[in-house]
Amino acid sequence: MDLKIESKEVEGVGVIVLEGEVDVYTAPKLKSRLIDIVDEGKYN
Repeated sequence: MDLKIESKEVEGVGVIVLEGEVDVYTAPKLKSRLIDIVDEGKYN
């Protein structure tokens, strides 16, 4: 199963919605998206 990652901003905070399984194969995709969100300044 592929991992679908959706990110949005709710009240100034970055929110990530995951659909699928996080495993050793999909974790790098999730890590990359998390880094992008932090780099954009959307974290709390």
